[in-house]
Amino acid sequence: MRELLAWEWTIPFFPVDIDDLPAQLSVGELQDGSDEQIGRFRVRAASIFHPAPALAFRIEADERALVYATDTEDPFSGKANPVVALATGANTLIHDAQFVESDFKPTWGHSTITSAIDVAVKSKVKRLVLYHHDPDRSDDALDRIGVDAQKQMDQKVSGIEVVVAREGMELVI
Repeated sequence: MRELLAWEWTIPFFPVDIDDLPAQLSVGELQDGSDEQIGRFRVRAASIFHPAPALAFRIEADERALVYATDTEDPFSGKANPVVALATGANTLIHDAQFVESDFKPTWGHSTITSAIDVAVKSKVKRLVLYHHDPDRSDDALDRIGVDAQKQMDQKVSGIEVVVAREGMELVI
């Protein structure tokens, strides 16, 4: 696993060699159903529906939880969505939102904004972060998506914040 990670951290993928990082790294592998205590963090993993193997993660510490579920087409798989169970009660859910309804492409391994909203409602999270945007969308289009997504959310349930992920964004979980 370390060799694979080190390969990903070479030019042209990453400008710093893994051995040059000013940190002591311990590399491990998580699989579907993993539930590990890593320092003060509890990390759980679940397999998600995608053409290539992919995992979603729940990270908990200090009575707060963050769920990261990108590259998921689970809302369209016809099976129980593992992201809902993983995200239940989380403070923040970062969810794939590549498509609007009109440009959804089945079997591409990505979700729509509406399906991400549905997952957030079902899992009763406090905040939904829409992530993995179509690279052809402009900042203005993403701003409109954010406003529309919050309106969709408010029509379903009150109290869940919707945020559109942006480069450099920092959130308090």
